[in-house]
Amino acid sequence: MDQVRDLKRKIQSDWNRLKYHVWPTEPGNDYFHLMDCVVAVAGTRFVPKNHRQKTLLPIWKVYHWWCHFHSIYVISNAFAHLDRRHDFVEFSWFVMIALEVCMGHVKDLVVAKNSERIQNAQDFINERSHTLFDLYYDSEARRKYFRTIQIMCGAIAVVCINMFLMISIPNGQIDELFALPSMIPFSTVLYLHFKLTLSPAWPCKIVSTTALITSILDGFKTELQIFAHELGRTVKHAQSDTLKQLPSSRPPSGREFDEILFKNLRKHILQHIRLHVKLLEELENCKPFVELFFSVLYFHAMTLIGTYIFVILHAEFSIGSAMILMAVSVYFVKCYYWCWVISSFQDVNKQVEVYVMKLITAIPYLKEHHSEYIGLRTALMIMTIRTQFSAKFSCTGIALISVELFGNLINVSYSVIMFLLNMM
Repeated sequence: MDQVRDLKRKIQSDWNRLKYHVWPTEPGNDYFHLMDCVVAVAGTRFVPKNHRQKTLLPIWKVYHWWCHFHSIYVISNAFAHLDRRHDFVEFSWFVMIALEVCMGHVKDLVVAKNSERIQNAQDFINERSHTLFDLYYDSEARRKYFRTIQIMCGAIAVVCINMFLMISIPNGQIDELFALPSMIPFSTVLYLHFKLTLSPAWPCKIVSTTALITSILDGFKTELQIFAHELGRTVKHAQSDTLKQLPSSRPPSGREFDEILFKNLRKHILQHIRLHVKLLEELENCKPFVELFFSVLYFHAMTLIGTYIFVILHAEFSIGSAMILMAVSVYFVKCYYWCWVISSFQDVNKQVEVYVMKLITAIPYLKEHHSEYIGLRTALMIMTIRTQFSAKFSCTGIALISVELFGNLINVSYSVIMFLLNMM
């Protein structure tokens, strides 16, 4: 009986350690540990952060090139079935799957070319986790952000499991669409290898790059929200006279109070300005690859969503149709969440602008500090102007990324469906 209890305790202890490592409740020093694991499984990006991970780098490089097998297989399969051009629905399927593979590599290339900027952004967000202004608010905001990353990684895991189950179940439509022609040597062996190894590599590859950059944007938004909250606390303190630091036994005159209030406000304002400049500089460094990646994602989704829905409408419903339906849902969620996150930056900016204007009016005027007074007000006005034009991302310079742009994606997808239906 004691042996059973010891075994039970050991299993429970091992399970808790595994759970803490895979699904921790606190981020520790790295918010992106789980996300980096997902991106590494996708064969997209692997940045060793310790000696143990460095020993895994050669293995990962082999795995990275092995992931190209699926790309070569799918594109070869599409070319091998060009004789089915008379069946427009099947032809559309092969073209879309080949395009999906190609765009997956394009997104990988964008991430690879901007790997240093991505790492710098991650390092900045991780470093900010050690800075606390309001212990409760800051901790809760960052814990919520970390939980969002975990949910994204969990959702990717669910997609991978579903994809593996769907493609593993024997199905005539899947076999017809993915099986190589019998004239190709070892076609059966290659097809079985393709089915059994497609997941988790390729579902992760399709989704993880978007999730990675989304997590970085969400991190900057969280830090801006924390900054706005602290700015609001400074305004509240200034307005409620809590910055007064004279002994209670000696009531100060109005001039003495203004002197102390001015010095304290100057100290806090300069700290906030330096932090705000740093936040906006780091966010601006991410802007080029964020805009490029979103443009690739947006126009890819614009083409695929309409075509996928067209295939669902004309093909007999099966496991293949369920896979397509899952892909359409994933694209809708990815595009909407991106648009929502970037739009929410403007809500935070408006809040910052309001607090800055209140700070400007809260600064007391003292004749002997005239130049410093003018300098503080000027710096705050510049901060307001920078805030108004910050965190605005465009899609190929045509339109700003916003929730309204997602509405445009739906309209275009509908137009693509109508165009394809008219071609039938």
